[in-house]
Amino acid sequence: MIGFLALALLPGCGLQMPDFSSTAAAVPEPVVSTVPRGPDPLGDFATTATPGSFGTVNGERARLGRSYNAASGRECREIILGSGSSERAAVACRNASGQFVSSTPLLRGSFR
Repeated sequence: MIGFLALALLPGCGLQMPDFSSTAAAVPEPVVSTVPRGPDPLGDFATTATPGSFGTVNGERARLGRSYNAASGRECREIILGSGSSERAAVACRNASGQFVSSTPLLRGSFR
């Protein structure tokens, strides 16, 4: 009787389970706008500034704070706008063509 059950289960042994380890979920690529943007003073400042240097962006005092790699892998630069108690952070990151462009900070209001 046990031999009969063992023989009944053998055909199932030849079946292979699908290998899910090689079929990673596809992550969609972000849509890149090809519409020409106007001048980007924040991106221009991020391109030319060195850490700690000062300049002007849209008539405001600007200082390049730090450079870092975002979770996306893009190089980003934090720009401190204004002065004193009115300082606020802005961010510019490299786009697919290698230019710095204004980006939305991940955490708003987290500056200092």
